[in-house]
Amino acid sequence: MHGHGNLRGATIFPHNIGLGAANNPTLMEAIGRATALETAATGIRWNYGPALSIARDPRWGRTYESYSEDPAIVSLLASAYLRGLQGRI
Repeated sequence: MHGHGNLRGATIFPHNIGLGAANNPTLMEAIGRATALETAATGIRWNYGPALSIARDPRWGRTYESYSEDPAIVSLLASAYLRGLQGRI
């Protein structure tokens, strides 16, 4: 998920492959929070979680859903996104 595309004026963020290239957990947490707030504004109380794909073969047609081919980077960025999406407890 890279934003709430059904909300007029909502922010649509780059696909995971671009966010993985940035490799910035702080940014990922902020994106998760923005997505949560914009989704909640429409009364929806659920969201798709991040794809935790680890694309290693560019022939797969959905490599854009992967943050990286490195499981450590995927784990770091997805965890940060989920913290933002769920909020801190």
